[in-house]
Amino acid sequence: MNKTRLFFIALVILLSAVAIFLRTPEKVSEDQGGLEEKLHLLSIEYMRAQTYPGSEITLEQTLPTGANYNQYIASYKSDGLKIYAFLTIPQGEKPKNGWPVIIFNHGFILPGEYRTTERYTAYVDTFARNGYLV
Repeated sequence: MNKTRLFFIALVILLSAVAIFLRTPEKVSEDQGGLEEKLHLLSIEYMRAQTYPGSEITLEQTLPTGANYNQYIASYKSDGLKIYAFLTIPQGEKPKNGWPVIIFNHGFILPGEYRTTERYTAYVDTFARNGYLV
């Protein structure tokens, strides 16, 4: 067998292994017509088909006040998990339609490295000083 042919066989095997390794789990779901269709667990279609009941927001800890807002560590339930959040609420009279809200979401940070009040306080402070619930 020549070296070129051996190289292409090895390349096909390697690409196949990578494709299998990168494959993500799927969950079978029924659409409204009753047909079964495979939907990826993180796909928009799959997530739209799920229910996400709300929960109460619990103030876990009161933090020092900001320039014109109060800050808290809050928690809520999501998909059976207790999620913690850094919450700011403007001081003063609430507007007729409520405070405008910014949900400041971030990507994954290792739990052992994440500190709720450290990384985003400058951003949150700017929004909160300008009357946003964050």
